[in-house]
Amino acid sequence: METRADEAQPPAPPNAAREARIHDIAERGIDYLKSQGQAANGAFSPESGAAVTSLCVSAILRHRPEAINDPAIEQALDFIESNIRGDGGIYAEGSLYKNYETCVAVDALIQANQNQTYDSALERARLFIRGLQWDESEGLTTKDAAYGGAGYGTHQRPDLSNTSFMVEALRQLGDRADDEAIQKALMFISRTQNLAGHGNDTEHAAKVG
Repeated sequence: METRADEAQPPAPPNAAREARIHDIAERGIDYLKSQGQAANGAFSPESGAAVTSLCVSAILRHRPEAINDPAIEQALDFIESNIRGDGGIYAEGSLYKNYETCVAVDALIQANQNQTYDSALERARLFIRGLQWDESEGLTTKDAAYGGAGYGTHQRPDLSNTSFMVEALRQLGDRADDEAIQKALMFISRTQNLAGHGNDTEHAAKVG
C-alpha cells in the first residue's frame, strides 16, 4: 500500500549510534568554547556584544544543564548581566541591534534562571522588546505594511528575522498566542506572503502566486 505524501509519517526510532555521535560532537564543541573561545571577561566574541555569548550559554546549558555552576558559565552570565540596560534591553553600548541582542539574551537567561535569579531582568526585557514593535506608538495604523513588525531596534524598518526573534522571545517569556503583541506580529508576518486571507488584506496579496 502506497503512503500519500501528505500523510503524517511516524517518527523514526532512536538511533543509538547517531545519538552517541551527536552527544560526543556537542561535548567536544563545549570543551572547545570553554578552552579556546572565551575571553578573559567571560564573553564569547566580545566584539559582538551580548549576542554570541548568549547563544553559547544557551547551547551549553541546553546540552549540559549542570554547567550552570561551571565558572566559565558564571563568567559568561556576568558578562551578559553587564549588558543589561536601564531601559530593560540587553545589548552593548551604542548597539544598532538592540532587539536581536535582547531576544537571544532572554533565551540564555531563561536557561540559567533555575533559581528565579533573573525574573526581574526578564520581565523588564519583555517590556523592552514589546516597546520596539512597530505599532500605534510609531504613529502607524493596521493599514501600514510595517505594522506589527520589529527591526534591529533602530526603528529604521521591521523585517522577518527580527520579528521572528521577537515572537519567540515573547512566547518564551509567557505571552500567549492571543496576546495583542503576538497578534500584531502575525499580521506583519502574514503580509510578507503574497497570499490573500489569513490577515493579509493588502492590495498586492493575490497578485503573485
